[in-house]
Amino acid sequence: MRKIIYIFTFLLLSVSSIYGQSIEQWYAANLDFYVGTWRYTNTTTNEEFTIKLRKSVYTAYNIRKDCVVGAYTYKKNGVVVLDNMNEYTKNRSMGIHVPIYATNARETAALSNPNKLRTSIEDYGILWPDSKLPKSGQGIITIVSASNPKKIRWELQDGEGPRIVGHHPPMGFSIPTDIILTKID
Repeated sequence: MRKIIYIFTFLLLSVSSIYGQSIEQWYAANLDFYVGTWRYTNTTTNEEFTIKLRKSVYTAYNIRKDCVVGAYTYKKNGVVVLDNMNEYTKNRSMGIHVPIYATNARETAALSNPNKLRTSIEDYGILWPDSKLPKSGQGIITIVSASNPKKIRWELQDGEGPRIVGHHPPMGFSIPTDIILTKID
């Protein structure tokens, strides 16, 4: 049995070196797909949610991960509720305190999915008590359609764990949490 494992490992490493790619690259998301402007519009609720994403690199503690970062604008009834597009061009190499940070890089390639990005979201509509820091959330961005029109699904969720009232922001988000966005640029 041990010989079979060694042979399989050798073949896998040989194939990866032949094609000049690491095993992790086989599972890496095509971040270029996500770059651009995406919009959700709902005429029934009179909502418009726009995100703008660009490629970046997360670097901290000797870790380097390719990622996308971005910002969003949320309008309801024609009125801008939240707009942090001024954060879009700021260069933060650590991926900290950006409105949107997303990657599919994982510690092991087996846990990666090239059609999904794990996201961290800063919700500027909900602040921590006695602070100007936005509430953080997590989520998934999934490719729904890779052909025209290109579409992604945006799903957010609150972090898990105990919450102390008055010491943590309230549950929920001030931005849409489960929508399909269409690429417009």
